[in-house]
Amino acid sequence: MSHEELADRLGVYRETVSTALRELKEAHAIQIGRKHIVIRQPGLLQQLAQTGGKTGLHRREY
Repeated sequence: MSHEELADRLGVYRETVSTALRELKEAHAIQIGRKHIVIRQPGLLQQLAQTGGKTGLHRREY
């Protein structure tokens, strides 16, 4: 499923989906492949869902 298709199903902009997926990937909660998403850390993903995305993790600056 593309970012556009996912956005359409969720009723949000594609950019919102792209940003959220990038943040989840950077937190190592998911892995993104061509047309699929692998949940790497279900517990972390659940924590993010329950806390509105707040993990207590600090982003690394590049």
